[in-house]
Amino acid sequence: MTDDALRYWTWAEFNDKVTELLPQDSQRIGLDKYIPNLIRQAVLDLQDFVPGFRKRHETLYYPGDFAVDGAASVGTLPPHADICEAWLWSMERNKRFSVENFKWQDRFKLVNQLEGDYAGSDYIVLTQASFASIEISNRLLAMTGVKRVALMAVDRAGHTFYFYPQIIKGWLLSIFWDGRKFDWKDDELVQFGEEEAWAVSSWVRAKIAMEVDRDQQRHDAIMRDYAVKRTNLFIFHKEKGKLKHN
Repeated sequence: MTDDALRYWTWAEFNDKVTELLPQDSQRIGLDKYIPNLIRQAVLDLQDFVPGFRKRHETLYYPGDFAVDGAASVGTLPPHADICEAWLWSMERNKRFSVENFKWQDRFKLVNQLEGDYAGSDYIVLTQASFASIEISNRLLAMTGVKRVALMAVDRAGHTFYFYPQIIKGWLLSIFWDGRKFDWKDDELVQFGEEEAWAVSSWVRAKIAMEVDRDQQRHDAIMRDYAVKRTNLFIFHKEKGKLKHN
């Protein structure tokens, strides 16, 4: 397999692939904003039909996505998100740091900044001051088996979270979660590949046939093709979750 086949596409790359499969429609005047909306609607439909597409979404948070409360950043989770894992990323160094759970009732300790560096026996909490000297401190910590981490406190409703240290320029938070996703940033990873792109392109062509060309017959024919592709994706993902026996 090629490297491209082994890695996830970003949302922008997936959109580009679907557009490549629309050689005529993508060149039509006035559809440059309509087609991305149709791609989004098709993916929402696939999520409703294929349970596997509601797993391990990635949402990226940049400094501008947060409110600031003291020493912490305050963010909002996607609706009904079931968090799987989270990572703090240094974009400059392309390096990630793990994120540990913190009790919601103790969140104001993050706002007021934790007293001392230690928050646990096996890790040391990152601070804004430590960002500048992160490489040196990491090498020293590696010698003792201690790792640097960030902290995240999520409310019981799964809506709001406090994050420490405060996210600053050059850093981002990556959260992976299960649920139904409604919107994507261009650089967020998606679990959609070649087969999904073909299915989505059929949906897009069908909607253009109906809404733009007013061609009911062509719309119905393409939607039948889409239904077959969608069913094949459902079967594939259902079989992928089963144990294989020799």
